[in-house]
Parts: sequence; structure tokens; C-alpha cells
Amino acid sequence: MNLNESAIFQISLDFPSLNQYLCSVPNNSKKYTLALQKGFKPEALNKGCWIGVINAERIPPHIGMIFNGKYCSLNIKGKEIDVEAAVLLRKMEILRVPTLFIKLIPHPVFSVDFLHEHFKLELEKHEKVTLETTCFAPVRAFMQENYLLKQEELDFLFKLFPILYREQMIEKAFGLHVSDDNTNTFSFVPYTQKSIEDKLNDIQHVKQ
Repeated sequence: MNLNESAIFQISLDFPSLNQYLCSVPNNSKKYTLALQKGFKPEALNKGCWIGVINAERIPPHIGMIFNGKYCSLNIKGKEIDVEAAVLLRKMEILRVPTLFIKLIPHPVFSVDFLHEHFKLELEKHEKVTLETTCFAPVRAFMQENYLLKQEELDFLFKLFPILYREQMIEKAFGLHVSDDNTNTFSFVPYTQKSIEDKLNDIQHVKQ
């Protein structure tokens, strides 16, 4: 289904106080900064559509989606489909993995269940992460199709959040075990395709 663009971007009129929660891009920095809230409750992941950024301080980080408590992502081993968010969170806590959870505002047309099924269809288009297909690929396609985001703006994960901020699509964001736990922000460091290739080559080298 094609959505009416004006219908989506009128969402901001219904959420006049969202700006205090959203990410921003400082004009005097090459980093992309996400505003974080305090008081994260694990059960919050059981409701709504969330973006999960795992190993958030690594270059590149890993990204997946959570739909009503079910985590899905593409990784170097294959696909993770409908992993319980509580299981994911327990692992992040035990290993103290820097993690971000970003909740999208409710979609004006589609239910969370519909979005969940659509994202799984995007995952099925890929076997696993490769040099040509990153974990961001299904997320990018999902956001382009359901939130009318232009492809040329989304070549890397860190570019997603300024766009979501601009379109006022983020309801709230939380950080776990990030280095600036005592602040209310998290900064993404931009990276290149070579950074991704180097990381994958390092992983392959370790496995050999």
C-alpha cells in the first residue's frame, strides 16, 4: 500500500511535545547525536515498534527491529526472527553491551503487527550479512517503504536518526551501558563502506 506522504508527516501536529525526546545533529560536530531519556523499563519493549542498535559504540554497530517484544535482525550467521526482547535484553545486561532502544511514534495507518510481518518479508530477501548486504539493508528498505524515506539519504545507519528527528518520528530513546551513561545524549561516529568491509574481514579472519 502506498501511503499519502502528507498523512504521515502530519503526525507531528498530534505530538506537540515530542521534540524534547528526539535526536539531533549538532552543527559544530561531525557526530550524530541521539537524545536519551532516563528510567528505561524492560517491559516497554513489549509494546510498539522499536529500533535496536547493538554494540552501539562499535564501528559499525548492529541494528535490528523490535515489534511488540519480538526482535528481528540480519547478521553474519543469518536471520534472527522473533527473538524475545527479554532474552535479547538479558544478554545485553550480562555482557554489558552498549545498546540503544529507539521507539518510533505509532504509525498513522499500519498496525504494529502489519509492520512486523512486512519487516520479516524484508529479512527473507537476504541470506545473511555480506560485503554487499549489511544489517542495515532490511531496515533501510522497511523504512523507505513504510515511512517514505528516500534511499539517497540512507546509505548508512547513522544517517537514519537525523532524518527521523526531522520528520518527528521518534517517541523516545534509551541507552544501556553506553560510555556517556551520566549524560542524556549518545553520539554516533560516522563511518564508511570501507569500515564495514574491514570489520567483516576481521571477523572472517578470526573464524579461520
